[in-house]
Amino acid sequence: KTVRIYLETDDNGQVLFRNFVSGRIMIFLCSHEVKGYLGDYNCYCDFKIYGGSSSSKPTTYGVIRPSTNTVYNSDNCSVYFQKSPACGIYYCNVYGGASTSGYSALKVTEDCMCRIEECNFYSAYTFVNASSLSQVFCNKTTGMATDYAFKSYTGSTVHLANTSQANGKKGNAYWNNGSVIFGSLSQTIVGNYNITWDSSTSVENNTT
Repeated sequence: KTVRIYLETDDNGQVLFRNFVSGRIMIFLCSHEVKGYLGDYNCYCDFKIYGGSSSSKPTTYGVIRPSTNTVYNSDNCSVYFQKSPACGIYYCNVYGGASTSGYSALKVTEDCMCRIEECNFYSAYTFVNASSLSQVFCNKTTGMATDYAFKSYTGSTVHLANTSQANGKKGNAYWNNGSVIFGSLSQTIVGNYNITWDSSTSVENNTT
């Protein structure tokens, strides 16, 4: 079964779905703002977040912007995906809880398969953090992280399409017992990919 949730106004709380074992959850922000963290915990189901009122690209993106004290748990992130075999976030502006060490805008962990499509990231130490055998595909991202934009750990893979991608003040990507694919695998091996890195020189502040 598929559950569709549409926001009719901005949401001031935290939104976390727990222990769903099948089906599909689709959240449509309808160009509104969630002022807390958003994600799934221990969910073996499809889990998608869309910035507009449908799966199509909206005129105005939805916003996920938690304050420092509302990031998810000790994982310190604004969007959290765990164990979902098909999760994704599309057409959203995502703010991290802080630009200091340990804070990620989005964390994907424990065998997740995730797609990030046309998202703008702001005010975080790291934008995308993949761990524990997760797979993440990123297409068209923007932003300048305080540290690295993309991180991959413990058998995970972050795949960056040959499009515009977010960057970091220390570098675009970091991996430790994980991997990052730039463009295609063959392009990564020879270093001949065609990614346009965000060259913004400042990190936008979280103003909530």
